[in-house]
Amino acid sequence: MVYFLPPSPCHSLVPSDRADGLAWVVDMTLAYPGGEALDMPGMFMGSCPPCHIHVHYRAYPITDLPDTSQAQLTWLYDR
Repeated sequence: MVYFLPPSPCHSLVPSDRADGLAWVVDMTLAYPGGEALDMPGMFMGSCPPCHIHVHYRAYPITDLPDTSQAQLTWLYDR
């Protein structure tokens, strides 16, 4: 099971019940050429010129994350 949650002070990164099988949180960053993100329609229609997109990711055990939303937000920004 995969959850995609944007960083937000309104949402907890971790469900209140950690026993639902969620074992890892993956922090993923995309780096675009020149710092300009590509637009999805251009990517799908093929109008974007070829380029290199770098993907940086790190996996954290769910047990390493704090329990409260505010503490999770601080944890996320510290990464």
